[in-house]
Amino acid sequence: MLNIAIVGTGWISRQFADAVEATGAFAWTELFSRKSSKGEQFLNPGEHVTVRTSFAELCDSDQVDVIYIASPNSAHFSQASEAIRHDKHIIVEKPAFSNPVEFRKILELLKKHPSVRMFEAARNIHTKNFHAIAKKLSEMDSVNGATLSYMKYSSKMPMLNDPAQGVPNVFSPDFSGGALQDLGVYLVYDAVALFGKPKEATYIPCMLSTGVDGMGTGVLRYDDFLVTVITSKTVSSSMRSEIYGTKDYISADDGGELRNVCYVNRDGKEEPMGETVSDNPMLGEVGEFSSVLDDLGSPDAESRYQHWLRLSEDVNSVLWDMRRSAGISFPSDSSADLR
Repeated sequence: MLNIAIVGTGWISRQFADAVEATGAFAWTELFSRKSSKGEQFLNPGEHVTVRTSFAELCDSDQVDVIYIASPNSAHFSQASEAIRHDKHIIVEKPAFSNPVEFRKILELLKKHPSVRMFEAARNIHTKNFHAIAKKLSEMDSVNGATLSYMKYSSKMPMLNDPAQGVPNVFSPDFSGGALQDLGVYLVYDAVALFGKPKEATYIPCMLSTGVDGMGTGVLRYDDFLVTVITSKTVSSSMRSEIYGTKDYISADDGGELRNVCYVNRDGKEEPMGETVSDNPMLGEVGEFSSVLDDLGSPDAESRYQHWLRLSEDVNSVLWDMRRSAGISFPSDSSADLR
């Protein structure tokens, strides 16, 4: 069993840690936190994990084989680069990197360290319900577009009205934040994983005073249909996501959680799909990533890994096209030639 370290002490790191423990896929050995006190507070009773405040020491540790990176978006590139140089496998929380140049540099680094694997933690595409959607699509006579929605009011919103608390990372361009870079990533993953990379991708945002989008609508153009993506961190909505056939369609509660999925046939009859979703939506990705790492060198494992890597690169490119169409830029973009 491989040893894993977790970077970050937010709620998503806690969910990932719980998934690791529930699946038994990895042995959780170390935790990185900028403050040791915060790291200790993160641990539950009975979790015997080394807390480190130095990322370099974490990468040097011989008790770490895999590093899960759930730091602010803008820190992913530097931490992933250092981890790869130390020949550690990495699982990078979505969005993996801020722009295509960062992604390209990571790919170049991976070529220099061929034993290392890099995964983007886009949990929705690793669920059984997503696999059920993909299977049903292959059985439908035709696909004629989709509307994918994921809108969820952020618990960080009240902080925007309190200058004393500062701008939350998720709403700061300095940390490559915004609705598209957060919830919107799941929707772009849905589209690219199911339909391929679009011919064109645009985005119309509702901007916040901080310089990032609080919500927005994107259009992904394919040869024969359009996919509309609607995302927000400033409001919540129960709007369902749908993929259209002709008279039939697939319906899901939203494009991110995929907890309730059904097929509606030509007669309007609902046919439930998939299964009841666990309270922890990260179980699927933890299981799938560990199965590849446990079987390195096999044709099946390598095929699955290369598919996910290409998918991650395509999603990164689509997100960049959408941001560029909306005029949304981050400080991390200025350090690279993004023409």
